[in-house]
Amino acid sequence: NSKNYKKAEKLIKKAKKKEYGKKNALLYYLNLGWVYHLSGDSKSAEELFTEADRTIGELFTKHTSDDIASVVGNDNNLPFRGEDFEKIMLTIIRTLDYSLAGNLEDARVEVLKIGRRMKFLNQQRKNKKATYTEDALAHYLSALIYESDNEDNQAYIAYLDAYKFYKKYQAKYGVEYLKSRYLSGSTYNKKYVNGYITDYARSYQLKVPLFIKQSLKRLMKEYANGSDLAILEKELANVKEISNSDYKKMGQLIFVHYNGYAPKKVPVRFRINPSKYGRADITSSIDMEYPTFRLRYHHIAYAKVNINGKTYITDIVEPIDRIAVVDLMDRIGGIWAKMIARRIAKYAASQVAGAATGDKTFALLGNLASNLSEQADLRSWRIIPAEIGMVPISLPPGTYTATITFHSLSGTILDKTTINNIKISPNKKVFKMYRTIR
Repeated sequence: NSKNYKKAEKLIKKAKKKEYGKKNALLYYLNLGWVYHLSGDSKSAEELFTEADRTIGELFTKHTSDDIASVVGNDNNLPFRGEDFEKIMLTIIRTLDYSLAGNLEDARVEVLKIGRRMKFLNQQRKNKKATYTEDALAHYLSALIYESDNEDNQAYIAYLDAYKFYKKYQAKYGVEYLKSRYLSGSTYNKKYVNGYITDYARSYQLKVPLFIKQSLKRLMKEYANGSDLAILEKELANVKEISNSDYKKMGQLIFVHYNGYAPKKVPVRFRINPSKYGRADITSSIDMEYPTFRLRYHHIAYAKVNINGKTYITDIVEPIDRIAVVDLMDRIGGIWAKMIARRIAKYAASQVAGAATGDKTFALLGNLASNLSEQADLRSWRIIPAEIGMVPISLPPGTYTATITFHSLSGTILDKTTINNIKISPNKKVFKMYRTIR
């Protein structure tokens, strides 16, 4: 509620100098902007998110010098630059912030940045086989905004892209894929993978949202090319949808459900034998530590929106937690390589120093110090949701009250809210949002 957001705002501002500081300025802007976004203070949210975007740009220009410094130092001593997926989520949340404020013109400008930012990040990645290279929700939001501007052809293309990428999401972030990626590393916690990951991913399964299929079917006869139309007619044969002309006579309530908490980074410790990395002169094993994302379970699985006796159910449109897990795993090889090179160099330096002084204790203390300095960087944007759920609801023009219930997998109601005075106009979209953390 508003009191909690005010309290969170005060706590974050109070921690600005001591706990955030210059190294974590980006995290400060992201966290405070998110609190303003949830409280409905769009103006303040945009000021903070703009600062976050500016900081991301500034940090990128220092990228090379920072990378050189991290070879001899520690990633924790560097400014927090954010994960690639967090930079995309920032742009998505900014798009939603404008949309919730009814400013679809600026939302359109923002959503177009997502494709450009994703393309740029893909070009910068050393791992050309990265999994998170397209964002399905970005395409869906683009479609909604194109439709608001009566650009139905562009909307169709965006809906089609969203449809294709949601089908890929089912494979990329599903149970078997997550298990195979986690189990491919010998140092991962097998019990955690086989138990929690399996239960979590099976419980919160991904699918192509029904409303995207309905939108495609509504537009495909007029805008699909021959080959696409043949495929879609077969795949969407059982989907029921109103005509586009009837759709435009109504308006749409777009309900956005922020659910759970994003995963947290935890350290994983292991040992290496330097002789396997070209240092036959070092016979001792060396301790290492790297970060991995651990999913945080949430009990709420979906929301039901009841308007005038009819119920609509949300679908997951952005599995932020699973994107985070896979995106970090895609980069773990590069993280390991840099960490191993740095750790071996530090160990070798401590041995040389010990030999120069003739004091083995000095070498042992130097090795212990370098062990302590090699702690995994566990910083991340942890207060955003684990996932975003959504459902668009077409309604005749008028003023409505929506009763929204939030359910566990078994159907138990765990939370409830009411949104009053929802004004629906023909061919207009109204965005409403609610946050759950249970």
